[in-house]
Amino acid sequence: SENKYFGSVGQCPPLPKGDLNYDIFMGYPEMFAWDKKRCVAYVSNLYNATVSTWDPYKSVVLDTIHFPGLSHAGNSASPNPLHASGIILRPDAYHAETLEVVIDNGDAFYSDGFNVSGPDHLMSIDLKTKEVTSQLRLNNGLYAGYADASLGPDGNTYVLGTYSSNILRVTPDKEISTFYVAEPLGPPRLYGFTGIAHVGDA
Repeated sequence: SENKYFGSVGQCPPLPKGDLNYDIFMGYPEMFAWDKKRCVAYVSNLYNATVSTWDPYKSVVLDTIHFPGLSHAGNSASPNPLHASGIILRPDAYHAETLEVVIDNGDAFYSDGFNVSGPDHLMSIDLKTKEVTSQLRLNNGLYAGYADASLGPDGNTYVLGTYSSNILRVTPDKEISTFYVAEPLGPPRLYGFTGIAHVGDA
């Protein structure tokens, strides 16, 4: 079903008072992005590597996006311990056309940073069709543990990693570069950054 507030750009009504229930099997919510164009939220489900569209006014999940070959049942750490983590809207929350989601290798966390081999991906989704338009491999085998992402004022996506602390910069043309990495690269790799946000023009 569709949210009845769709199309009221920037005019989403206040959320209901009290508790809001996010109820979906194996839906351990990791990150949340509020779409001010459609008045819905996108939630990354950590342990099964999926993303759900959630209507908080009714406390119902409208749909769930599964990524072929990446999403899984979520009831076991193996053989496919992929996570869904960082999530952002492009070009912004008021005019959202594209959803970007980080799908990361959970074993980087289960192994305390010893396994940084990946795979780790940045997925792009067309919000009109809910189809995947891009799947970008992030990992270089030296550092990983990707856990969050933020859209910078320069239009680039910044993906944050935990082992060792690192930030990747992804341009709109899907070119990847390392914006920051803490040395030594290890192992052992210290538990590092876990969240990212930009302030002003920073």
